[in-house]
Amino acid sequence: MCDNFKNLIYMNNTVRNLFLIIFTLICPNLLAYDCIVDGIYYNRIGTTEFEVAPLKNWRDIDANAEAYKGSVKIPSSVVYKGKTFQVTGIGDYAFYGCTLVSITIPSSVKYMGKCAFSGCKISSFDYLGDLTAWCKIQFDANTSNPTEITHHLFIKGKEIKDLLVPQDVTSICSYAFRGCWGITSATIPNNVTSIGENVFYGCI
Repeated sequence: MCDNFKNLIYMNNTVRNLFLIIFTLICPNLLAYDCIVDGIYYNRIGTTEFEVAPLKNWRDIDANAEAYKGSVKIPSSVVYKGKTFQVTGIGDYAFYGCTLVSITIPSSVKYMGKCAFSGCKISSFDYLGDLTAWCKIQFDANTSNPTEITHHLFIKGKEIKDLLVPQDVTSICSYAFRGCWGITSATIPNNVTSIGENVFYGCI
């Protein structure tokens, strides 16, 4: 009987380990970050690219909330193990449940993932690119744009109130100005031929 019990425990451990391996392969970004550089957590998404990552499984909101506090300045690139990586994205649930004073987002960021700022308390953020680049950022539908939290868009320290879309913009990505109450007017030139979903959703 003892031998049968030992076999059952061994089998259960094997099944558990197999499940963890499969889960890791299917959902690698939900388990943990790949590395920490200067207090910011990253997942490696390519041979030369990083995305900002949550502390661990996003469901662990208490632990994730401890990952980032105060003011966070995301760099455009980081050096890890002697190699330079461009920071091109803010991953799913990256700042989920965090309490921040401010965040600085570099022009290198091309996308912001699902629920990147969900449940996040943040007073302000500053984007270091230009308005043309901002219009090209790929936002997910679910609380990925920090304007939904702060309700204001600052680009290089200047708030965008009278929105004048630049002449070199031909399309505006979905959710680009979602929830941005600070915008009081918007001028869109004729060269814009495509406007994504809910670009001005929640704007006053």
